[in-house]
Amino acid sequence: MLSVAVPIKGRVMQEAREFKIPLAMLLFAVGLYALSGYMEAGQEGVGHVILALALILAIRLPIGILGCYLCVALLGVSFGRLTTALLKLSATLLFPSAVASFLPFGGFLVVLVGYFFLLSWFFDLDARDAALSGIIIWLAWVVSSLILGVVLLSFLAAT
Repeated sequence: MLSVAVPIKGRVMQEAREFKIPLAMLLFAVGLYALSGYMEAGQEGVGHVILALALILAIRLPIGILGCYLCVALLGVSFGRLTTALLKLSATLLFPSAVASFLPFGGFLVVLVGYFFLLSWFFDLDARDAALSGIIIWLAWVVSSLILGVVLLSFLAAT
């Protein structure tokens, strides 16, 4: 009887880690950001924060997925199905920074450790692969942010 229960628990936990836990973390992060916006600027602040989060995800998720494909090619790691990878990457991107935004100090360390832990846990990566994947995805985000910044500045300068 015990040998049957252990695989079921493992399978249930794996299913939760694929969808339920990342979704809950993503919704919690959005709620924390909305609370932060409300504390700063009332109801109008909530709308601004939600719009900013939508823009961040719209820009960073595709770049993050490209970074994941680069990790697959360079490191031979797997990020699973695209649909769940998008959800997990969204939670990995927003959750640590949402929690850190309420800390008086040490937020960068919380984001760094949380990002590393979530990459490792969500995608079953060992420490080396999680660190290298995190660096590759982060570099993809930084490069894309720089390119986007140059494009926006050149657009603003032209007007």
